[in-house]
Amino acid sequence: MSIVKKLLCRLGAHRFIKMPVKCITTPTRNIIVCASVCSICGYKTDF
Repeated sequence: MSIVKKLLCRLGAHRFIKMPVKCITTPTRNIIVCASVCSICGYKTDF
């Protein structure tokens, strides 16, 4: 994954992606718990 894409995702660009399940970011870590579509941002996915 490119650094730019990772940075955009880190900044919350994943929120602009239409998803069936709302993504949740933890305050301390950029871990997203949502549908697998979030995996494009390199986040952990969990159903």
